[in-house]
Amino acid sequence: MKLVDFCKEYEQDFYEMCQAFFSSPAVCHSIDQTSMETTFSSALKGSPYLRGMILLEETAVIGYVLLSFTYSNEVGGEVVWIEELYLKEAYRGQGYGTKVLQWIIAEYRNRAKRFRLEVTAENTGAKKLYEQLGFSPLPYEQMTIDQ
Repeated sequence: MKLVDFCKEYEQDFYEMCQAFFSSPAVCHSIDQTSMETTFSSALKGSPYLRGMILLEETAVIGYVLLSFTYSNEVGGEVVWIEELYLKEAYRGQGYGTKVLQWIIAEYRNRAKRFRLEVTAENTGAKKLYEQLGFSPLPYEQMTIDQ
């Protein structure tokens, strides 16, 4: 498996996989195409807050991952948010999710104090994987306001 940063070659693949991700029980709601396009464009422009990567097995596109970067006073350092991790159905349960998460932790080990992600209660397979890799729930509820 190989991870490659977003490039124009994989733009349509990202949109198709993102649509599938936001139509799944892994998330609470869908998003519009404009949000996907803005995300892809921001990643291409090198936003310091975002990294998007396509997951490849040989030449086959098998998924994508989006990372966001922030700072937390609570841990006294940078946080890598694993915003989205999507694998096409044919590639699930084969260890790819584990490999991606292990790569992220190794890649940012010297930079980040915390790795954070969200998971819906219905996404039991992902939750089990995250717990096996050492992730544990925080006792916070999230609140948002969108503009």
